[in-house]
Amino acid sequence: MDRENKWQTRPKWLRELAVLAVAVLVAGFAYVNIYYPADETALRAMEGSETVSVVRTDTGWLFDGPGEEAALIFYPGGKVEETAYAPLLLRVAQGGTDCFLVKMPLRLAVFGKDRAGQVMEGYSYDHWYLGGHSLGGAMAADFAAGHLNELDGLALLAAYPTKPLHWAGFAALSIWGEEDGVLNREKFHDGDQYLPLNPVDLRGMSIPGGNHAQFGSYGAQKGDGEAAISPETQWDITAKAILDLTAEPSLRRARWEISPVCCGVLYLGASESDDPAAIRAGVDPALLEQYPFLANIPDERVVSLGAGWDLYAIIPRHREAQVAVTRLDMDPDTGETLTGPTVYDGPGPVLLWCNASDIFPNARVTVKDEGRTTAEGFSDGVTFSPYLSLKDGSVATDAGEKVYLFGQDTP
Repeated sequence: MDRENKWQTRPKWLRELAVLAVAVLVAGFAYVNIYYPADETALRAMEGSETVSVVRTDTGWLFDGPGEEAALIFYPGGKVEETAYAPLLLRVAQGGTDCFLVKMPLRLAVFGKDRAGQVMEGYSYDHWYLGGHSLGGAMAADFAAGHLNELDGLALLAAYPTKPLHWAGFAALSIWGEEDGVLNREKFHDGDQYLPLNPVDLRGMSIPGGNHAQFGSYGAQKGDGEAAISPETQWDITAKAILDLTAEPSLRRARWEISPVCCGVLYLGASESDDPAAIRAGVDPALLEQYPFLANIPDERVVSLGAGWDLYAIIPRHREAQVAVTRLDMDPDTGETLTGPTVYDGPGPVLLWCNASDIFPNARVTVKDEGRTTAEGFSDGVTFSPYLSLKDGSVATDAGEKVYLFGQDTP
């Protein structure tokens, strides 16, 4: 009997099942082979930069930058070529957090959600963070929920968790574009219940004019809204937000506590001398335990006004912000305030040794936050003088609610 006749003699249900199986295989093959490819901008970013080398790993690629302490493991969106996220991760790596871009089976993170474990087993960093876009973010959240004691935080790009992320000190960034037409908003908001409960461990951020696809570099996505900003702007905003998340944990918590104003003042104690070692010795040990980053502020950021007693930490909300400290003097004849030299102009945080009371504060601090992201709505900057109130001994400034005062009922 020839092959055609053998086929015809088989039961009809068996022939139909075989046809169905072939159809499923063809459809499945077509599904996994139709994806969003990385564009030329992404391919150029894969070449790295002067400060970042992109190297192949067993699980994908490592964006190896100047940072040594923190690393981000990134899961790509579903059916998106993983290298499409190179422009974003290059920016993060340049900012000091190395990035592992994970290649997923069939370009679907649901088949490789445990690959973060492989990365962490093969490399040594003090702080590990996980992140992902869309389906990749959802699978990153699923992995994180089972490994909270091994991770410091999670970055969700147009994604949401479905399991609790409640662990002391575990932080989460949730960021999305206002014009996103792909994200399921109902499920997105339902996911809020699973995010960290402590406000200083959670940062939610909407990008005005941003959409779903522009977290990567793969062109327009079906069903997405039209972006009102450039991909470069969306990558810049997102990279800065991720670097906020991956900062030294106590500094990150301080910065997030400051939000939404652009600067905070923390009273540290007192010192009889303006010697940097004496200033450091004057910091309350309990505060050093609560905010370990204070011990790592370099000597060039220990600022003395030449006369004083009290110690303050000036902490900008954003890592890009600049701090300027100007000395104020009093005219001995008229009692008027005279503006002296600027004794410091550079990045923060800053340890400041200055006059004690509000009779005559001798420091004028200006925090310039011109590089801040408009998505967060912070003011461009603020100028103020910190002092201790003679009325009740509390820390105060002459800028009112524009400056956050740690330990007091300010916004």
